[in-house]
Amino acid sequence: MGLEIIQIDKDKSYNEWINFRTRGLGASEVGTLMGVNSWKSPAELYYQKIGLIPQKADQNIPMFMGTILEKTVAEIFEYWDGDDASMLKNYAEGVKVRNLYEPVGYVINPEYPHLFFSPDRLQISSSNLRIRNGRINLDNVEAIVEIKTISGWSSKQWTGGIPPSYYLQLQTYLMGLGIQKGWLVALEDGRNLKVHEFRSEEHTSELQS
Repeated sequence: MGLEIIQIDKDKSYNEWINFRTRGLGASEVGTLMGVNSWKSPAELYYQKIGLIPQKADQNIPMFMGTILEKTVAEIFEYWDGDDASMLKNYAEGVKVRNLYEPVGYVINPEYPHLFFSPDRLQISSSNLRIRNGRINLDNVEAIVEIKTISGWSSKQWTGGIPPSYYLQLQTYLMGLGIQKGWLVALEDGRNLKVHEFRSEEHTSELQS
């Protein structure tokens, strides 16, 4: 499966990354559109898209630390095999359970022309994920991986289940990229790793029928 990829390096070209978002809706914005994001209203999102409110938010310590820790959490998850004990053992022995790839840019699916996708990581069956002529081949992608860093206070919102905005974000990735499986990996208070497995809604319905 080959989809278009707009290769923009967020770390090196942040303004270009942000400006691209005015052309449509990102997976992380679906929860806002549906009214389940506690931090932003649909009206605010609309005014951002039409340019009346700046897209760019000022960098702060939580945003900075989230970006830095994302790389560490992704590395740790490569060794995670169901629990903390397995992760520690595999890490000590240098045994990876999965291979993760960080896509640089936005993936576009022509079936959903007003959406764009920028997952944190792709779990791949081999290290050979081909990007040629502005297209990314997803044939060997096994799962989508979304990474969150949360505080103990924020984790209280998870007592009733995954926050709806995160659930919608990951399901949008699965739909748009045509992948059946996803992981939500959350680092709580910089020390507790919480891993949640997802299946696409379409695939879940097929299993239940």
